[in-house]
Amino acid sequence: PRIETLTRSLSFAAPSARQVRWCVISDLEQKKCNDLVGSCNVPKITLVCVLRSSTEDCMTAIKDGQADAMFLDSGNVNKASMDPYNLKSIIAETFSSHKDLTTCLKQRQEALAKKIIGHYIPQCDEKGNYQAQQCHGSTGHCWCVSAMGAEIAGTKTPPGQTRATCERHDLTQCLKERQVALGGDKKVIGGFVPQCDGKGSYQPQQCHGSTGYCWCVNAIGEEIAGTKTPPGQTPATCKKQDLTTCLKQRQEALAKKIVGHYIPQCDEKGNYQAQQCHGSTGHCWCVSAMGAEIAGTKTPPGQTRATCERHDLTQCLKERQVALGGDKKVIGGFVPQCDEKGSYQPQQCHGSTGYCWCVNAIGEEIAGTKTPPGQTPATCKKQDLTTCLKQRQEALAKKIIGHYIPQCDEKGNYQAQQCHGSTGHCWCVSAMGAEIAGTKTPPGQTRATCERHDLPKCLKERQVALGGDKKVIGGFVPQCDEKGSYQPQQCHGSTGYCWCVNAIGEEIAGTKTPPGQTPATCEKQGKTQFYNFSAYLCDKNNLYNLIY
Repeated sequence: PRIETLTRSLSFAAPSARQVRWCVISDLEQKKCNDLVGSCNVPKITLVCVLRSSTEDCMTAIKDGQADAMFLDSGNVNKASMDPYNLKSIIAETFSSHKDLTTCLKQRQEALAKKIIGHYIPQCDEKGNYQAQQCHGSTGHCWCVSAMGAEIAGTKTPPGQTRATCERHDLTQCLKERQVALGGDKKVIGGFVPQCDGKGSYQPQQCHGSTGYCWCVNAIGEEIAGTKTPPGQTPATCKKQDLTTCLKQRQEALAKKIVGHYIPQCDEKGNYQAQQCHGSTGHCWCVSAMGAEIAGTKTPPGQTRATCERHDLTQCLKERQVALGGDKKVIGGFVPQCDEKGSYQPQQCHGSTGYCWCVNAIGEEIAGTKTPPGQTPATCKKQDLTTCLKQRQEALAKKIIGHYIPQCDEKGNYQAQQCHGSTGHCWCVSAMGAEIAGTKTPPGQTRATCERHDLPKCLKERQVALGGDKKVIGGFVPQCDEKGSYQPQQCHGSTGYCWCVNAIGEEIAGTKTPPGQTPATCEKQGKTQFYNFSAYLCDKNNLYNLIY
């Protein structure tokens, strides 16, 4: 019946045709075709069977005029309609057992079935998704489309004009799930249909059309615990999340569907949970903000788990996350480079422009270090996060208009003179950033001459202990006074031991006390210089004698 129906269709498509050359690709198909030659009841039409070795050979035969028709499954219909074949579909039939049609193929099939001259026909790729660039065969206009086939504003060009460069958009996870839910064999009547935004991401609030329940989801569509509300109740307020590194890895792991595979666990903000566990093996371990396992924290099932400290994302990782994914992603934009601890790499390079430059500990460009592509980049040294840079970073993060922002020098120390960008007042500061009394001047008045103060030894050691790559968790942090000198009594915050020190921070023997015991009374010492030398006297024989 299919051959007869199609032969009749061909007779309507080409009324003058008296012969239909049917292309087949196997001996079995040729036998079936020959059996049907005698039973084809279409008046004045002769059926002829043409054997070729493959589907592509049949397409070529029809293109070259050596055959007229062939059967194609849905997967090859799109291929046959494109260059170099440019074949036309004249009749279609649907099988409930066929693979789900994508939205693009479905729209293309519907457009071809209408047979409207000059009508736009969507162009789909080999996977059935929309080609990034769509063109209207009749008008000659071309434009870029999203993964959903929607025209991207500002990309349409008339015939003869240089076409826009279109970026390929694969279907997002949300769109794939929505496509399955809305059509095909897997469609469930009354089933949940994900709601996606204009970019194909999950809407932060999802609602079930049949049950009326609503809930919030993260960036990969997973329900956020405690947000589900029944119909008639005010839904929770849902905020859109960016696709964090943790959520991206979790999404990829879930998509693999490998039994016994490790699935990262992310918190409500999409960051790695401080403790990760393997669902199949039962092992648990602590991770850094970047998800890297912290050595020595892995425990087997049944053993007391390590206490894991929560690590918030560093500023560098936050900026990198925004640059690499989410709605704020800028194509060709700068992506910060972070080290294994999440700090800024001392040298940053722009992947698109090729420029490189040095940065301080909070990612700010160091003046005079930027080099164009092809030129030898400057040598960049890693900086610790000094007190000045830390305060500057915190002030910038607040984004308060008119707020004072500390100014740091190329080493990360406080500039000797500080100025308030909004009020115009300027003043001198100590090495610790404290204002020096009597140096503040209003705008328009001659500023005070500020002397540069290098950090005292105590402050340098404290700075290293509190931040930067050399920081040791639970390590000793020196206590300094308001002038940056060592406090006479030092205590270890983790062990609880206390002891007295001299002016250069060295422990004074016999003063160390354990936790719970009354500490020794420590007095502040002045700086004393000690000189080591030997003295000699001559004896009666004119020989040297060492006296001390």
